[in-house]
Amino acid sequence: MMKFTQSDIDRFNTKVDKSGECWLWTGGVKSKKHPYGKFTMGKRGIKAHRVSWVIANGPIPDGLHVLHRCDNPRCVRPWHLFLGTHQQNMADMSAKGRRTCLKGEDWYASHPPESFPSGDDNWTRRHPDRVKRGEQTPWAKLSDKAVAEIRAAWSSADKKYGLRKRLAEAHGVSKYTIWHVVTNRTWTHV
Repeated sequence: MMKFTQSDIDRFNTKVDKSGECWLWTGGVKSKKHPYGKFTMGKRGIKAHRVSWVIANGPIPDGLHVLHRCDNPRCVRPWHLFLGTHQQNMADMSAKGRRTCLKGEDWYASHPPESFPSGDDNWTRRHPDRVKRGEQTPWAKLSDKAVAEIRAAWSSADKKYGLRKRLAEAHGVSKYTIWHVVTNRTWTHV
């Protein structure tokens, strides 16, 4: 819960330009990409529009955000602000066309493929000992022992028709998982 002394409120007001329709925050901002005002108390930075809301209206209930009617991130005028949930904030952003979802060429322009190490430069190749494999992964449905049993049953079977389905049912996995195991597409370390 934010509590402000009169000294904090006075310091806050010295950083607000009240000459226009929007009261603009003239102090520091979070970043160029996210130009929301930032009010510092001690070592903690608080968004200026949230501080303005608390000074004018009292505490912000848990789970609610302070949203802008004017869509100006630097605005701290209390009646340009309103409370809403995260979902309402995202819906408001989309409805006003402020959402930026990069797709296709736009995404690749800001995320060039060469910035992601691939091949021998990828961390999984440089540090294979750090890669969890098989039953070390939390989502594994088979154990190393079960994989060995499946492969042994597959290689020793005379008639393989229906065997994948029977092995899948016996081990609680899909027949595609069995196929990947017996063809060494997965569980290659066993």
